[in-house]
Amino acid sequence: MDRKKKGIFVVIIAILGFLFQLLAYVTPGWIVLQNVATINGRLDLGYSVWYAKYCSRNYCATVTPSQALSSVSNQVITRSDWIEIEAETTVAIIFSLLGIIITLYHRRKGEAYKVTVGTTIAIVSFFLSGIIPIIPIGKVSHMNEMLQDILQNNNYFQMQLTVPYCPIIAGIGAFFEFVAAISFSCCLHSAIHEARRTTIRERPTGVVISAISNDVARVQLPPSYQEVMEGFYNIAIVPPSYDEAVKYMETPTTKMVKQQTMEMSGTRIEEHYC
Repeated sequence: MDRKKKGIFVVIIAILGFLFQLLAYVTPGWIVLQNVATINGRLDLGYSVWYAKYCSRNYCATVTPSQALSSVSNQVITRSDWIEIEAETTVAIIFSLLGIIITLYHRRKGEAYKVTVGTTIAIVSFFLSGIIPIIPIGKVSHMNEMLQDILQNNNYFQMQLTVPYCPIIAGIGAFFEFVAAISFSCCLHSAIHEARRTTIRERPTGVVISAISNDVARVQLPPSYQEVMEGFYNIAIVPPSYDEAVKYMETPTTKMVKQQTMEMSGTRIEEHYC
């Protein structure tokens, strides 16, 4: 997979992670209770991060988490615990959205594969968006386990606990964000490695220019030159600019050295053109 496709993959997987986390954020499936016995009959109760939803055969009503918490044991869920879950899921959503916005911005500017403050923030945001949801998922899973034990051991609570689907959805979203962070990091590492890797270019002079780093270019003579001129003109250090290096190699002095070397070695050096 080339770099461009990897970049598209990062954006797609990050957006998918955001959508999964957003779905878990707004859906009442963190704690799901069925057949809750009340004076008005039986209700189904589902907890979202910010609200709870009561449903009976004839109607549905939305209440605040504080109002819904009184329906279950305070030993399991307290208001302070739920505020922490609200804060953690909100922060995860914000980091996910921040990473996506920064990534798209740098892709538009053509700087998606450069190590900048923006790309670094994007990677860190994706990592945090993949790690932070683990905390509320763990808390809610523990709450469900405790609530299940209470329901099984106490006949007073006539209700049935079903599988909470929002922690699963949030976990999938967190996994996607973590994959996006790793993939983006690999893209940057690949771009840095490619920039530092030696690139060989052949010019009409027959001299090979090897760009080793950003601040210096080494001009390597062909093998026959190196054999004849060993200890005298093996490798010359020239200005960092590629064009300046080529211009330097095409001066009358260097052309004369090249001609003399060919005559001494008796070797005809073919000139290659890009």
